[in-house]
Amino acid sequence: MRTSWIISLASFVSENDFATLMIVHHQSAIDNASAYLHHGNNAQLKTMANNIIMAQNKDIVELSNWLLANRR
Repeated sequence: MRTSWIISLASFVSENDFATLMIVHHQSAIDNASAYLHHGNNAQLKTMANNIIMAQNKDIVELSNWLLANRR
């Protein structure tokens, strides 16, 4: 797996990097869950996908707000 994109996001301040990379991670979960909602058939997994989308969006907002208030 290529990780050069991670270096391009790095600020080398661990708190900033953690928040930034968690936003990327959470967005990936949202993208995967959304794709499942469009193409999947299992009702239980669709419920889980919806829950993932709601929870990850909430976390992205919290992380983004933290970055706005605390970025160094």
